[in-house]
Amino acid sequence: NPKAKMAGRKAPFLWVLVFLCACPLLSCGMAQKKKKPISTLLNAKWTNTPMLLEAAEFLASENKDFLWSFIEAIGDVEEQAYRMKTDEEIYQLILELSSRYLTSSQLDILRFSLSLRTESPKLEMYRHLAIERGATHLGCQVVFEFAGKLSCEMPSLELLGAEPVIFKTDHIYPGGSMNDQTGLPVIILYGTLGSDVFRQAHKELSTLASQGKAVYVFRHLVPEGDAKVRLSGYGVELQIKSSEYKAQDDTELKGE
Repeated sequence: NPKAKMAGRKAPFLWVLVFLCACPLLSCGMAQKKKKPISTLLNAKWTNTPMLLEAAEFLASENKDFLWSFIEAIGDVEEQAYRMKTDEEIYQLILELSSRYLTSSQLDILRFSLSLRTESPKLEMYRHLAIERGATHLGCQVVFEFAGKLSCEMPSLELLGAEPVIFKTDHIYPGGSMNDQTGLPVIILYGTLGSDVFRQAHKELSTLASQGKAVYVFRHLVPEGDAKVRLSGYGVELQIKSSEYKAQDDTELKGE
């Protein structure tokens, strides 16, 4: 039968055509499988800083009064209850308390700031300052610096000594200003927000400052973290250079 013979001849040809069309697809699929994604992570040189302290520094950058109101609000939370909270719960607590002072747009910036860890370098500066001044070595939850001496207990205002150096980054309680109340004793408090000991120390010093008996300066006592701070928002460029040496026959070039 002529038609059957023609069909028999076309069958192998069709299989060859299918094979040739499938080869590029198979090679493309294999090439895609061979591609391995390159992911990069950037870590800072310092260890993690608490989210609560980063939020406090953000509020201070917006308005000094926001910081002190935030400290008072955090003081209403018991230390045990605070320590039982997860990172997500602490994050929600920060937003809840900050919403009392910030507008909706400012809250969005706060969220962005916490995600990028923009205030973490400032807290690392406080950490180094506490180490240099010797406050960290005392091993106390709060440290008082007064008359050139460090103490874990509230100092007596009758002590005499050198006045401490005040930096622009220090937080001065509004009850006592360095400008209009010159001559008042200056007490620096190193402490970590969220602890009952800090809450009590802050209450005593803020009372003295409000009564015009002392100048109250607050510095963060930043604990060491378990891991490095993960940086985000940075671009990374990888320049890969081949280190293989290729042999080339240059006899013909020398002959010319």
